[in-house]
Amino acid sequence: MASSSEIAAILGALAVILVSVYAAYWAFEIRRALASRLYRSQALGIGLVALIPSVVQIGLTGTYLNVLPGEFQYALPVMAALIIYYWTDTSVRAGRRSDPLSRDTLHWSRLRYILLVLIIITLIYGSLNVSYDVLKGITGFTVATPLAPSGYFFIFIIAPIIIPLITGAVILPVAGLRSKDPVLRKHLQWFGFFAVSLLTITIGLSILLYNPLQSLLIQDLGCVIGGMCLYKSSKSLAPINRLSMDEVPKKGPPSP
Repeated sequence: MASSSEIAAILGALAVILVSVYAAYWAFEIRRALASRLYRSQALGIGLVALIPSVVQIGLTGTYLNVLPGEFQYALPVMAALIIYYWTDTSVRAGRRSDPLSRDTLHWSRLRYILLVLIIITLIYGSLNVSYDVLKGITGFTVATPLAPSGYFFIFIIAPIIIPLITGAVILPVAGLRSKDPVLRKHLQWFGFFAVSLLTITIGLSILLYNPLQSLLIQDLGCVIGGMCLYKSSKSLAPINRLSMDEVPKKGPPSP
């Protein structure tokens, strides 16, 4: 019979899956109704990103329940981080195209390469260390347990994940404000809120907890909030939201 902690972990993962799948479903459905190639591309990306929290939490929950190898806790979040980085890069460039001044937000054209190099370096080193542990028969690797004092956990496990999240949380709202496209502006801002929720709750709070179950449930909470932000981000692209009442031209007096 499953213990109360195992039931709590499973329920938390189910909540993340439901919210993520719901957000992805609406993103793909909205994409079908869009005519603009730019908006269709953004909706597709949101749908793919929305599936990330569920995949990651399945891996984390599986390793907590000892039904998946511990290395999944490293591989899945890092793969998710690469997808988020790629989508952040695509969205920032889309925002620049809709900026009348074509401003290079936070010098992204150069910053993107620096961040990518940092991610690749940490990925290679971290992957080699995890592979070495597997070959040596060292198991039990867990992200749910704070290992920050050793320095290894933060530099080579957390760093590849937080780099794209910090980038998205900072640069996307700025790119959205500079965009003169009201639809894209709101879309990018909600995506920025998604990055903030994952950064502050899923990562920030969870690594402060030494109890693996509490850490896992906090990660679930952050993913649920992040999924809701992605749902709002995809809904902002819907045709019914294209014009607010303030943007609808008001009828003037009839011309003589």
